[in-house]
Amino acid sequence: MPRKAAAAEKSPARSGPARSSPARSSPARSYGGLAAEERREQRRQRFIEAGIQVFGTRGLPNSTMRDLCAEARLTDRYFYESFRRVEDVFDLVYAELSSCLIVRLGTAMMGAPLQMDAVAEAGLRAFFGFVQEDRRRARILLVDSMGVFFSAPQGSELPIGEYVDLLRQLYQALYPQAEGLDIDVDFVVKSLLGMTINSAALWAHDGFDKSLDEVVRHNLFAWRGLDGWIRELIEQRASAQVAQAKKPRPAARRPRVA
Repeated sequence: MPRKAAAAEKSPARSGPARSSPARSSPARSYGGLAAEERREQRRQRFIEAGIQVFGTRGLPNSTMRDLCAEARLTDRYFYESFRRVEDVFDLVYAELSSCLIVRLGTAMMGAPLQMDAVAEAGLRAFFGFVQEDRRRARILLVDSMGVFFSAPQGSELPIGEYVDLLRQLYQALYPQAEGLDIDVDFVVKSLLGMTINSAALWAHDGFDKSLDEVVRHNLFAWRGLDGWIRELIEQRASAQVAQAKKPRPAARRPRVA
């Protein structure tokens, strides 16, 4: 007879129901004074910082998980700890850069006098200056993000949505008397943003060969044109309302006496 079986036969039977010992939940161990969740967040942030370098130099289509791991100096085990795909890292990198740009744009535009020329110049200078500071931002914000959008299913959220919201608020503040005009504000704003994004992308592609002042000055023409068009429509409506008010009203007809 095997020894284990013999030992089992010699063991006295236990009376009463068997007690189940509760599972012990051991707290996550800390290293260097950091809890497990804090260390995980640090690793996640390292991948985001690595993404700025990898996506900004190679481009999203040419970037791999191994590229990100090598730049972050972390193994693929830690990549899959927080992400499923390379695109997940790109989304976070884009969100972080875009958030910084929105803050800079809002600060610059809200600090300018409430006139189209001044507000547009402040916004354009902030936008182009942000891209010029770090060429990697141009590839991420202006090129690859739009590629992701156009390859996404129809109805996906536009990556410039936050900028559209900011400019819509600006439009309402600059032209309160324009309410009710036949202007598709969102379409106009998206068109101007498209021009600005393409201008910045070409400027970066050409190695920022023009000065910031020159790039801002050329892009201001479109915004000044928009300002003139809106004011013209406002004046046309006001003139039509005045002309309508000056028209003589037909005299009321007296009722016939039977």
